[in-house]
Amino acid sequence: MPVQPRRPNPPSHPKERTILIVDDDADSRDSLRGILEESLAGAHVVEAGTVAEAKAILGVKAIDLILSDYQMQGADGLEFLKDVRATKDDVPTILMTAYPAMGLAVKALQEAKIQGFAVKPLAKEQVLTLVKRALEKNPGFGYQAPE
Repeated sequence: MPVQPRRPNPPSHPKERTILIVDDDADSRDSLRGILEESLAGAHVVEAGTVAEAKAILGVKAIDLILSDYQMQGADGLEFLKDVRATKDDVPTILMTAYPAMGLAVKALQEAKIQGFAVKPLAKEQVLTLVKRALEKNPGFGYQAPE
């Protein structure tokens, strides 16, 4: 049996990905941060508690993915993602909501061109499936309902 040459081991941390979480609920942000940093090698999470904070971050930092809540105090996550799409067309986005409606998912897909729609409360596997798909720039739309 011929000896196969050894392949070098892949890097332990693929390219670092910066993920922006926009949610006015600090517990939701903390939970998402934990899931992402624990499960995705190279994930760097940045948090914003308001749309204004998120816009400021986007003005100074390269972001690979945005997860935004839909209903935030004094803000509309869908409008925020539409604004993002108008200026940063290459950044994948996922809209999260505790108030699911198929009409909202369709509207978000059409108007903000989101890559995923998630219903809270978010399960770990649900989050990871949507995030991985979006980071791979998979053109498919992801919808994950709670289990």
